Amino acid sequence: MREPHPLLAVDDLSIDMTVARGTVRILDGVSFSLASGETLGVVGESGSGKTMTALAIMRLLPQPSARLGAESRILFSGKNVLKLDERAMRRLRGREISMIFQDPMTALNPLFTVGEQIAETVRWHEGGTRAAAQARAVDMLRAVRIPHPERAVRSYPHQFSGGMRQRATIAIALACRPKILIADEPTTALDVTVQAQIFDLLEDIQEETGTAIILISHNLSTIARLTRRIMVLYGGRKVEEGPTREIIRNPRHPYTEALLRCVPGLRSEAEHDAELPEIPGTVPAPEELGGGCPFAPRCSHAAARCRSTMPPAAALGEKHKVACWLHEAAQSAVT
Repeated sequence: MREPHPLLAVDDLSIDMTVARGTVRILDGVSFSLASGETLGVVGESGSGKTMTALAIMRLLPQPSARLGAESRILFSGKNVLKLDERAMRRLRGREISMIFQDPMTALNPLFTVGEQIAETVRWHEGGTRAAAQARAVDMLRAVRIPHPERAVRSYPHQFSGGMRQRATIAIALACRPKILIADEPTTALDVTVQAQIFDLLEDIQEETGTAIILISHNLSTIARLTRRIMVLYGGRKVEEGPTREIIRNPRHPYTEALLRCVPGLRSEAEHDAELPEIPGTVPAPEELGGGCPFAPRCSHAAARCRSTMPPAAALGEKHKVACWLHEAAQSAVT
C-alpha cells in the first residue's frame, strides 16, 4: 500500500549557529515526514535539537545568528516554506501550522486579556468583526475545558493557574484550526495530574479536528502513550526512527535503549526491580562534536569507528531506521 502524500516533509535540515568561538552546526541532516492526522513524537534530552527543529519549521530561528543549510527543505503541502517571503510566512503561522511553546507565561502577553489574544489571532488570519472573534475566543476556551469561558475570556494571564494558562496557549494555537500543531514540551512545570489532563485534551482535539501533531518531549512514557511513530534526536542528529510500539519493544540504538531504561513504566520485566540507572555524562555542546556518532562518548558499545565516522541511517525494516555501527544494515549501507 502506498504511503499518502505527506502533509509535512522535512528534508536534510541543517542549522549553523554563530557563537563566540565561531560557527557550529547544531542540527545536522535531519529528515522526517508527517501525515495528516498523525502524531509524531520527537524525543531526546535537552540540547538534542528538538526545539530548534520546531523553530525551523515555524521559521522562527534566532536571527542573524542561525543559518539554514543550503540543501535544507521544509515542504508543507508540497510547498517549500523556506522560499516564502515573510508576509506569506506570517499568514502560514497560526493558520496552517501552530506551535505551543514550553512556557505559557512568556507565550501570553500580560497586558491583554486571554480573550483579546485569541481574538487577535482569529482577526489577523480570518478577518471578521470583533464580536465574531470574541465569540470564537469563548468557544475556544470552552473547547480546551476552561471553566466559565464567558467570564474567563475577560481574564488576564496572571489570573489563571499554570494549567489554565497552558490551556489558553492551546486555545490560541488552535483558534484558526491549523493542519499541524507543534507541541514543544507542553506540560513543562505542571504537576502530574495537570499534565495528564493536557495530554487527554490534545488527544481529544486531534480526534475531533484531525490536526496532525508533532509532540516534543524528553519523556518517553508520554511519547509512548500519545504517538504512533517516534524520532529520537541526539546531538543534533537523528539516531533512530520508527513505529512507537516497535521502538518501545525493540530499541536498536544504544541511546534509545538508555532512555527507555530510565522510565519505570517502560522497562522490561528483567529490569523491573533493578535500580533506575542514569545515562553517564551529558549531551555534548555543538562545538564539542566531532565527525563520529555524537553518543559515542557516553556509549558502552562504542568502538573506534563510532568516534571517527557518523553512521548512515540504515533501514532495519519497512519503517524502522537507525544510525548505529552496531547493526549490519549500517555496515552494508556504505559498502
